[in-house]
Amino acid sequence: MVSIAGGKFQMGAHQDESESLEDERPQHIVTLNPFYMGKYPITQAQWKVIAKLPKIKRCLKLEPSCFKGDNLPVERVIPVLYEGAPNYMRNEPQRMQRAQRKK
Repeated sequence: MVSIAGGKFQMGAHQDESESLEDERPQHIVTLNPFYMGKYPITQAQWKVIAKLPKIKRCLKLEPSCFKGDNLPVERVIPVLYEGAPNYMRNEPQRMQRAQRKK
């Protein structure tokens, strides 16, 4: 896991930006709290393990990806982020401890 510093940034497109879309406006300031992010993509095999665990907020799709393969990343980020993050993070510390013991 990698620590991401919190902060503020400007998000969205200026209304005069000719190639921007309507849903990119208006520009506004976004504030993020510090958080942790995985350094590597979650593979489909890892996701299946998490998806089979007891649910925290909602049931997870066992195979959310379009491109199938246990060693391929889960490419459908939105379902993973919003639905899977609580389940994944609940189990990440134990997974990291097991990986450290194997070294």
